[in-house]
Amino acid sequence: MKKYLLILVLTLATFVSAMAKGGVEFRDGALDEMVAEAAAEEKYLFVELFATWCGPCRMMERTLATDEVGAYMNPRFVSVRYDVDKATGALLARTNGVRSIPTCLVMNGKGEVVGRLVGSSSPEKFVASMRSLLANISEEE
Repeated sequence: MKKYLLILVLTLATFVSAMAKGGVEFRDGALDEMVAEAAAEEKYLFVELFATWCGPCRMMERTLATDEVGAYMNPRFVSVRYDVDKATGALLARTNGVRSIPTCLVMNGKGEVVGRLVGSSSPEKFVASMRSLLANISEEE
């Protein structure tokens, strides 16, 4: 009995530990829904535009999956990802002049693009870039 209890406790501890870790918490939904959620939560909307075949996009995916990046992004942003080879991603790329991927757009609660980052980077550089981007947005508002 003790053996089974120990296995259960270790399994639960591993599960809880895995759930506690993680990077950016991406949501699923249409762009207008995501804008509304960001506005309701008084956050910015972070939109990553990517493609499954894109090497730098895969590098950026690893960056966004780090604990460091998640700890910075999740309290400040509602985040969503769109594939540029699908309808929503293609439309966003076209209407926002996206010429290379990955491109990350930052939108306000009205759905207006107020900042962007292009290309992949390390977690440290990404967080520094996002801090700078938010500081510039705050100065302009």
